[in-house]
Amino acid sequence: MKNVQGFVAVVFCSFLLSGGFAFAENHTPNYCSAISKQVCGHLGHFDKFVSGQPMEFMAHLMVPQNEEVQDFKMDLWMPMHGHGSSPVTLTSKDVNKFWVSDANFVMAGRWLVRMDFVLRGAAHHIEIPVDAAP
Repeated sequence: MKNVQGFVAVVFCSFLLSGGFAFAENHTPNYCSAISKQVCGHLGHFDKFVSGQPMEFMAHLMVPQNEEVQDFKMDLWMPMHGHGSSPVTLTSKDVNKFWVSDANFVMAGRWLVRMDFVLRGAAHHIEIPVDAAP
C-alpha cells in the first residue's frame, strides 16, 4: 500500500511541477480600453486556441475598485477575412469574470476576441488577438 501511495504522490507532484494546475500562467497579455488604460482584460485558457472545434476559456476584466461592468458582450472576429463566428455562450462566474463556451474559431489564423461593456456610463471596447492553430 505504501508503494501505491508513494507512486500517487510522485505522479501528483510531477503534475503540479509540470504546470498541471497552471491556469494562471496560461493568459493572453492584458489589453486595455482605448478610453481608459485602467480598464483592461485578458483571457485565461487551459489549451492553445485551435480552429474547427468549440473552445472554452475565461475572460477577465480588470477595472478600478473591481467595479462591476454592465452589458458585457463578446464576439470572435477574423479581420484578415472580414468575418466572425457563431455567437459564444457567456456565463458570469464572479465580478467581471466570464466563462466563455461555444467559441468556435472556424479557421486557422489571427482572430480578435472583441469585448464590449459599459462602465460608469461609458462604452468600452477591448480587442484581444489570438492565433488559432489548425
